[in-house]
Amino acid sequence: MKKNKLKLEIPFSKDSIAQLKTLGFSKKVIDPNLENSFKEKFKYISHTKYFLTITNFTHALHLAMCSINLKRGDKIICAVNSSPSFPEVVRHFDAEAVFIDTEKDSLHIDYKKVEEFLQNNSNKKVRGIIVSHLGEPNKNISKLNEIIKNDPYKRDLVIIEDATDTIGLDRSQLNQYSDIMIYSLDNSINQLAIFTTNNQEYYERALLLSNHGLQQFDKIKLEYISNVIDIGCQYQASKISIAYGIDYFISIYRNKNARQEIAKRYIEGFKKLSNITTPQFSEENGFHKFIIKIDKNRDNFAKKLSEVGIQTNLHYMPLNLTTYYKNKYDFKVNDFPNALKHYQHILSLPIYGDLLNNEQLNYIIQNVVNIARNRY
Repeated sequence: MKKNKLKLEIPFSKDSIAQLKTLGFSKKVIDPNLENSFKEKFKYISHTKYFLTITNFTHALHLAMCSINLKRGDKIICAVNSSPSFPEVVRHFDAEAVFIDTEKDSLHIDYKKVEEFLQNNSNKKVRGIIVSHLGEPNKNISKLNEIIKNDPYKRDLVIIEDATDTIGLDRSQLNQYSDIMIYSLDNSINQLAIFTTNNQEYYERALLLSNHGLQQFDKIKLEYISNVIDIGCQYQASKISIAYGIDYFISIYRNKNARQEIAKRYIEGFKKLSNITTPQFSEENGFHKFIIKIDKNRDNFAKKLSEVGIQTNLHYMPLNLTTYYKNKYDFKVNDFPNALKHYQHILSLPIYGDLLNNEQLNYIIQNVVNIARNRY
């Protein structure tokens, strides 16, 4: 038989992209450098060494718990007004969520109460804390880092950060405080999350577990022979999710100025309303959420906005008021007074780039003003 000098690269299977052409992703999805190019850009923007694209935010948070080797009975601290996904992933390990109240004048976890808890609890099962930037950048994250690193009982505590609401902001200083940073690119059309860290050990464990804990045998040069090192799961995002997620990330990043301008318009539009409090404007706030406080009857206010077609949201209900955690930890309504007071007044208004050059923004402002002035 005549020897063929030309070597052909023939994959075992080939993904079909026939159905993707109408989505406009065909070229991007089949780009072999798609994830790597996104990785390099994101690492530069986020100031981190290691990066993984994960199916969604909750899975990324679950993977973070895997990477720190969370075990049954361990304890993770979080704010009582956290996203339900925070304690949810902790409970999936049969570990315990430790809820801490918010500050009196912000939606962020009270770092003084965190310090008090750590000083009064010598339990070695305490593993760390999940923090976020709800409504505005959490300026206390450096203080939390100092408290965690100076733990009186010398526990190896970690900070896991929901960094979503810092997209578009300068993270060159923030990254020195957290061990794992997770960014959510989840929306109603697509789900994607970014797992980042500067800790090689956490990254290598997350990388292993993100693909069922599989690892190829070093001595065998065949890709189809692999070894199960640990119990993992399928956390890796698809190319379609990554392709859409890249576009969504770029839109969030580029629309920071638009969101800030919308925030200015809201603040200016509501400044004469005595029954509504707005956040202060800051160039350091990317305004991924615009959370106002209404003096009373928040739900009635939201209902009236809904009646004129304006949808609102709530970030977030204190988890001690929810059935599962109330029953699990025997919580009472007034156990977290600061979070309860915030909850009774807060309401999130729409804020996204498309509103800026659209009559919808004036419509929102006009209706909020009208309802606020005519409800008493």
